Amino acid sequence: MSSAPSSSSPSFPFKHDFNDSFETPLLAYTHLSPLITHLKSLKKNSNSNKHFKVYDPYYCRGTASLHITSLYSRNNDLTCINVNRDFYRDLEEGECPEFDFLVTNPPYSEDHKRRCLDAVRETLNTPYGYAVLMPEYVKEKSYYRDKLFQPISEDDESDKSTQMWVDFIILPSVVYDYVHFEGKGFSKSPFKSAWFCRVRGCDWESIYSGYASFDGVNILLGGGGRKRRKGPKKRKRGGGGEGGYGRNVRVNNEKGRRDAEVKRKEKIKETQPTPQINTNSKYRDGEGKRTKKRF
Repeated sequence: MSSAPSSSSPSFPFKHDFNDSFETPLLAYTHLSPLITHLKSLKKNSNSNKHFKVYDPYYCRGTASLHITSLYSRNNDLTCINVNRDFYRDLEEGECPEFDFLVTNPPYSEDHKRRCLDAVRETLNTPYGYAVLMPEYVKEKSYYRDKLFQPISEDDESDKSTQMWVDFIILPSVVYDYVHFEGKGFSKSPFKSAWFCRVRGCDWESIYSGYASFDGVNILLGGGGRKRRKGPKKRKRGGGGEGGYGRNVRVNNEKGRRDAEVKRKEKIKETQPTPQINTNSKYRDGEGKRTKKRF
């Protein structure tokens, strides 16, 4: 369910910042493939309605709905709800639609990023969780880190085995380029983006294995420890900072490359001839080990 994109600038029933009118590129939604595919299969195997509903509460021009349905709807088994409404008013009045999973790219101006996270964690009933696209630096912010691994609602305590939440971040290896619907702004994004996700009641190993063979992204489990910010010279060069994340899991075939390098070195070692040792020397024993220091 969405409003069709218009060639002219739309009018909005809510306070709107011109600088927030950037569309999420199709590439960003493709990086949710292993996650949404798993959640859809989970819903199909349940006793509930098999139809999977995705909700994007922040409206720009309706392109989000077109991208998501084109990528993940098979035989009309998925609907994306993205309509031109005031999300915060709907939240206050209890008018938000029923849905299975929330996927959104909130405005970045003012305090929308924090308000979005507060809504999806504390107010909205998100059966399977959410994926929120925001600048990568949000992972260092207290409004994200202070509420990691917390139950979204009190009824989650009823069955911890199936309702335990898992927080993780999808870090793309490329910079997403956002396009303003009036052709304004930078041609290249000045920051890196990431999907901030929380899911429950699912097989995390299946999701992880799906990303293990998925090029172009890294997965960061949880929030881990704080990472010291890079200095200005390293930021300009693109170098790394010190510190790290305690539960960091890199996925973009790094392990495969490391294993291949280890095997390559082992193969070289096996093909090299064994050095000949002079066992007739009076300073060596029968196995060729030196019995007296040279100096």
